[in-house]
Amino acid sequence: MSADLAVESASRRRHLKHLGWLITAGLVIAYVAVLLTYQRSLSEDFVTPRPEANEVAVSLVPTNVYAAERKVNMSVLLFPGRDYLDPDGRLTQPVSVLITPSVTATEITFAAGRVPSPHEVMLPVSGLVQNYPFDRYSFTYTVSASTVSNGETIGVPLTVSTFFRVPGWSLSAQDSQTFLGLQEVITGSIARDFSTIGIALLFLTLMIIIVSLVIRVVRSVATNQMELTIAIAAWFTALLFALVPLRNAFPGQPPLGSWMDILVFFWVVAIVMVSLALVASMLLHRARSSADEPAEPTT
Repeated sequence: MSADLAVESASRRRHLKHLGWLITAGLVIAYVAVLLTYQRSLSEDFVTPRPEANEVAVSLVPTNVYAAERKVNMSVLLFPGRDYLDPDGRLTQPVSVLITPSVTATEITFAAGRVPSPHEVMLPVSGLVQNYPFDRYSFTYTVSASTVSNGETIGVPLTVSTFFRVPGWSLSAQDSQTFLGLQEVITGSIARDFSTIGIALLFLTLMIIIVSLVIRVVRSVATNQMELTIAIAAWFTALLFALVPLRNAFPGQPPLGSWMDILVFFWVVAIVMVSLALVASMLLHRARSSADEPAEPTT
């Protein structure tokens, strides 16, 4: 009998060893993939537009994505052609850039006699944060430019470009159409970067592993394979309070109510709470049984 137990114990140790190596290899692969993806997202450099003499170039540079509010904060950069600049690089006439739709001011005016400086604008996007970390936000912006000459507003030929480098996000698609050289329509979509998706999925996987261990511990205690102690109840309690900070540590800090909460997180918390209640009940039952046992007579 002891030989069979020794064989079973050795087999279990080999299984755990192989499982440990498999988990380690998976973590290493995930780490390298996330690192390479994150590095690639930072490798792009801003290229200064060079418009024709009678044109202006407008660059839209997103600085932050507010997924829950479905808004994107952008810096609008203006690069005028030679016809709109004096020798010192100042505008010889005001240039207005119209962006629609917009959450804030739709028209941005770059004043004459000044070097064009970036303007901040908030633009809307369409998407659902509940799909985190696979949420995607589409946009369609119409951009045009105009100036005032002899008291008359006239359109200005323009080119529009986008420079995207927002941590945790990537520009997954973009297209543009120009109408008569005076108006450009930009369409595209913004999605979470692979590094964000990978880390979020890793956290979800670890939550599932943790809750499976919780179930195994409760089963082992209930079948008397593991001794029931206060330390086990303390571990369940600490784990319960640790899950919420772990949930808040997800990259991008998604609000509660996404699919991962409905399918994973809330159920993990519920299972840990039920397991804690079961362990506490077994401890109380053991304490009550010990109290009801008659004391041994002293000699």
